[in-house]
Amino acid sequence: MTLTKTHLRASLGDKNFSMLVWVSYNSPPHHQLDLKRYYTAWIKSGHLAAINKSPYELASDQKVLSRLRESQRKITMIG
Repeated sequence: MTLTKTHLRASLGDKNFSMLVWVSYNSPPHHQLDLKRYYTAWIKSGHLAAINKSPYELASDQKVLSRLRESQRKITMIG
């Protein structure tokens, strides 16, 4: 089987492209997917978006958002 990247997928790396082809070949058609079931399992396993409050951390202690704020903070002579 020859894998040919289309113009829209040309920016994908070879490994990512191969994984995308594997998933698209081995997955069921999109009209047969029960996305609500996958989403519910994903949330139950503890995956939360960066803007959601984690059950283990305070909203002010979120790691992703705190790193973002740190990277955007201006450094001055005074501090």
